[in-house]
Amino acid sequence: MVFNTEKSNLKISLSAEGAIKDWVKFYKLEDAKNAVSEVEIKASSNLKVNAIIQVSSSVPNGEYKGLISATSKPNTTASTTDSQVFLSQKIDRPVAITVSDNQILKFDVSVIPKDYDLAKDEPLSIRIIYDNQGNIDISPQMQMKIKKDDQTISNVIYPYPENTDPVKPNQRYEINPIILQTAGYAPGQYTAEFNFLINNESKLAKKFSFSSGIYDNIKVLGIFKSFNMANLFSFPALTGLTIIIGIMAVISTIKYLKLKASQK
Repeated sequence: MVFNTEKSNLKISLSAEGAIKDWVKFYKLEDAKNAVSEVEIKASSNLKVNAIIQVSSSVPNGEYKGLISATSKPNTTASTTDSQVFLSQKIDRPVAITVSDNQILKFDVSVIPKDYDLAKDEPLSIRIIYDNQGNIDISPQMQMKIKKDDQTISNVIYPYPENTDPVKPNQRYEINPIILQTAGYAPGQYTAEFNFLINNESKLAKKFSFSSGIYDNIKVLGIFKSFNMANLFSFPALTGLTIIIGIMAVISTIKYLKLKASQK
């Protein structure tokens, strides 16, 4: 209930602050459908206003605090020597809401590298797509370890992006790609291990393998990567058994060069 002790009509602005600011809507008693942010109260009277607090089902369990405020702008002014100052009054009421419900924390993550075979010093670009399969909002942290022969080369924790809304239930969301700089990496095979955390607790693990610098200065690699069966058949001499032998020779050469590179 809001009171007006003035001798003239008074406009009151209604608002909420803190953790509850987006949960509160105000309604006149005679109109429960249309929310209001301002009401007018007649002189020396009062007005009842309902403050309806609606908490999203995806909000995690916990205590949430805020204020419900009523701010007046009276028609009277206080005079000074050179100017007039409008007086206003703000009344705050603290509100605390405890959320307790059966929560389902379940999500999956797609970890998709742009390429598994990198040239020397070529950055590794990785797409991260979150799939929230539970009933609460999530903002996972991501830990990424790069290993070579069981030795950790890099260990970085990426917080959930700032100024980004959490992933809502039943929503898929892709963050900006993670770019790993591989300058200085020795040629060879590597493993990227991912650990996804909620409130600093590990909830999901992913990994994949990639190579860096193995194919450098190997011209046959370019031939192999751009190998096209249609082009192969355009050579009359390469038919039948000759084609099969040619393909096997290329594959054997690649395997041999990979082995030699990994032994460096």
